Amino acid sequence: MNHYIRNGDNPELTEERKKASFNTEVLGEFYWGAEFLKRRREIAAYVDQHKEFENPQPIAFMNREEALENACRKVVLTMEHAPKAIDVTNDVEMRTFNFFTLGIDGHPLLLHIDMAIPTILNSADEEQQKDWLPKAENRAFIAAYAQTEMGHGTNLKKLETTATYDPKTQEFVLNSPTITSTKWWPGHLAKSSNYAVVMAQLYTQGKCYGAHPFFVQLRDLNTHKPLKGITVGDIGPKFGVNTNDNGFLQFDHVRTPRRSMFMKHAKVLPDGRYVPPVHDKLNYSAMVFIRAAMASSMAYHLLLASTIAVRYSAIRRQGEITPG
Repeated sequence: MNHYIRNGDNPELTEERKKASFNTEVLGEFYWGAEFLKRRREIAAYVDQHKEFENPQPIAFMNREEALENACRKVVLTMEHAPKAIDVTNDVEMRTFNFFTLGIDGHPLLLHIDMAIPTILNSADEEQQKDWLPKAENRAFIAAYAQTEMGHGTNLKKLETTATYDPKTQEFVLNSPTITSTKWWPGHLAKSSNYAVVMAQLYTQGKCYGAHPFFVQLRDLNTHKPLKGITVGDIGPKFGVNTNDNGFLQFDHVRTPRRSMFMKHAKVLPDGRYVPPVHDKLNYSAMVFIRAAMASSMAYHLLLASTIAVRYSAIRRQGEITPG
């Protein structure tokens, strides 16, 4: 029995639905789980009742600035409505609510939530977490995750951005020595973020110790203008997700404090001595998480695309439907 037969639907689609040899409600409960299926419908109904979540026009007809501003408007609405609609401590409910409120192009600041904050949780030491985590969770700053470069992305050993420790000032000097060392593609880097988790090759006492994460301020917190030595901008329109301002980033001998290096696992002491982590892959946990999340997200998007294709194939006709 098909529970999705409604008045006003395409009659040919309705006829196809009547042919279902299974109970669609049972299938839904199998896929989502009976309890969550009910909750998911409640969340969808809440969003549907609040017309302020609707786009003023289809996203395809918006320019990039309009699409980004509209997405940010809906993020603010989402945060205002969330405590009324869902359990905000429940990650599954929060992500479901985001999906219904923000639509297919997604959350314009998602990588702050899914990569920057997890990096602080997993790679910052206790003192760093006390300083950074409350500000990150309260959105006192927005942080991008700057790993991918023009020349390399997942090949961390070949990343070209450098962070060289200066023991005289107890600072790291971040530099982009080549065009291919330009950070390229990080989400919400172009306009939105004022901080970034930056993956760079760590140099101290004349030796390279491989890629390590650093927490670097990019923009003035009052004017939002890039700080001295930092060049940051927009990479332009993409095939999709144009509500996210993917950007590029270059450093010209930018100095940042020693404690801007994430130091839960690896450390550089004031005199420049390097203390290695128990395992070097501990620094990459945020990237591992987001790759798993992307696989899950793409599976759901394929589900949506398949549904559209199957429905369309049921009603597509060549020429006239009714002769004359």
